[in-house]
Amino acid sequence: MLEPEDALRWMDPDSSIEEAAYIAQTRSIPTEEFVWWKVDRAVNRVDPNNNGKHLLEPISDRA
Repeated sequence: MLEPEDALRWMDPDSSIEEAAYIAQTRSIPTEEFVWWKVDRAVNRVDPNNNGKHLLEPISDRA
């Protein structure tokens, strides 16, 4: 994940491959700063019925 200004530079078609790689390697937020949890297997399914806030809940916290 990048800050907005870095993301714009990274996505800019005028940015070189080397510049984009440098931005990704040096400006990305480290994965250690994210909070990770398991989610239901319905996440990312095409079925429109699988679209609700319940899919954001960690599996272990569901009643």
